[in-house]
Amino acid sequence: MTATEQLARSLEDMVRQMVGSAAPVIVQLPPEEVLTIPQMAKRLGIGKETAYEWIARPDFPVCDLGERQKRVVWSDVVAWVRRHRPDVSIRA
Repeated sequence: MTATEQLARSLEDMVRQMVGSAAPVIVQLPPEEVLTIPQMAKRLGIGKETAYEWIARPDFPVCDLGERQKRVVWSDVVAWVRRHRPDVSIRA
């Protein structure tokens, strides 16, 4: 489980305890944390082709929202790059 998933689950658990288990909980990430694939490529300083090759890997943390609607969570990408591609420097 990624750090983002752990945080989301912890927040959901805290809210459920405060308002009851039946209350729906939506945890939103800040907009700068959720990126399109071209935005991710630009932030990492890699080509779009490389970015799309990475997201095709089964171990890459990508959210598929439907046809041509893929998004990544920046903190998950950073963790993946540090584990699998230490040769790529991470920019802010």
